[in-house]
Amino acid sequence: MTLDDFEPGKAWLEQFPFLEREIGRQLLRSLRLVSHAQFETGVDDVLIQLFKELHDQNVALFSVVETPTEEDIDGPPKRVAGSSADRVRSMNENLARIYGPRVQAHPTLHSMRAQRMKNVVLVEDFIGTGRRIAKYLRDAMEPTLKSWISYKWTKLWIVSYGGLQTGVNAVLSKGYGLTKARIRLATPAQKAGQFFTPLMLNFCRVYGNSTQRERISMGYGSGAVGMIFEHGCPNNAPAILWSNGPKYEALFPNRGIPVELKPAFYGEDVNRPSNVLWDSNQYRLALAMLRDPTLQRPQGSQWKLLLALGLASRSGWEDLKIAEVLGVPEVEVAAQRLEAYRLGMLDVQTHLLTAFGKGLLERVREAAGKVPRRWEWRKRPLGRTYYPLSCDGLVRH
Repeated sequence: MTLDDFEPGKAWLEQFPFLEREIGRQLLRSLRLVSHAQFETGVDDVLIQLFKELHDQNVALFSVVETPTEEDIDGPPKRVAGSSADRVRSMNENLARIYGPRVQAHPTLHSMRAQRMKNVVLVEDFIGTGRRIAKYLRDAMEPTLKSWISYKWTKLWIVSYGGLQTGVNAVLSKGYGLTKARIRLATPAQKAGQFFTPLMLNFCRVYGNSTQRERISMGYGSGAVGMIFEHGCPNNAPAILWSNGPKYEALFPNRGIPVELKPAFYGEDVNRPSNVLWDSNQYRLALAMLRDPTLQRPQGSQWKLLLALGLASRSGWEDLKIAEVLGVPEVEVAAQRLEAYRLGMLDVQTHLLTAFGKGLLERVREAAGKVPRRWEWRKRPLGRTYYPLSCDGLVRH
């Protein structure tokens, strides 16, 4: 089920004029919904890979404390109740139990000095404008730790599930020895409004005036982010999704996720993959997926593979590009690629579809044009033959 299938989603759509609701419905279906399990798995995979690259070097994990707003305020960052930092902190502590004592979660400065900590990793859920990380580095990080990083005794790393490219660039400009290689994202960096069409973006601008955040109708930093986490909606998403107004109720009020919408984060959605294929000019494959949506649930993994093959059918398979379009971790796409190798659908050397892969896609595409029709000729029983009471103005007597 999609967000518009739930009562809160239906109520949200009813606030807009009738002719505009379809745009709002497509907006909801374009959102990338990330469940708790997907979020934790994605971030953990990146951290574990980093641990392997660092070999035996010790690592300190920190969650970035969230400030009440993205605006700069005086004093150190303060904890916001229910923020993503709490979930990240729990994830860090779990990894410390598994990989400790080499990996520690939120250690004290005294402990880090005693162990000569070589690596510090800041863990985030999403890098929007980059201000939150910048403020943490400026106001919350210990000055002694900053000096260790400055003297290159300790390396600074940043790990996040996702982020905007502008936000990543902003963080890189802050110094601290940060490079592109030291900022690791589970999903490829996004462009502003990447998952929305021009009509959807205009929809957000127009009706953003109904919210209390009309000045930032596209979200903080004009990010127009389309990735929503089960633990909260990023404030870089369009304001109509998370900001209430005098006569307007947001779908995710105050960035919280209503309990009624939780199942949407775990259900299979056949509409979004079809939209992705349609936007990639794979019209027949998109129609085939919509033609028989019942296959999505029992054979969801097969449809995901077909989706990736469809995106790779013209220019070849590239993990990063496919992950960018889908908004999923690159490791998931890599797993689908290995499956395509195993099934003989993808050439290991060229990364192009094999004859079998092309044939399979063509067969699925052909199915889109075949609509089963049932013609039933029924003979009317004797005595029930129909005779019109009138014809051309003449009445039968």
